[in-house]
Amino acid sequence: MRTLLHCLFGRHAPIRSKVWDDSYNLRSKCAGCHKLMLKDHRGWRLFVSQDHRDGRQPHPHAHPDA
Repeated sequence: MRTLLHCLFGRHAPIRSKVWDDSYNLRSKCAGCHKLMLKDHRGWRLFVSQDHRDGRQPHPHAHPDA
């Protein structure tokens, strides 16, 4: 089980049962700290401000006004 302690050491891991496709990458939240993550050609990592792009689809269950 992932904990926040793992995250403090940079060992984030996605919640695999909650992965979605945003039309550019697979996305999820970290199992420990719940920060947004994405999967790129190197693997899973935290989502950073430089990752924002027009055309990324929100989570399928996101509220339309969010």
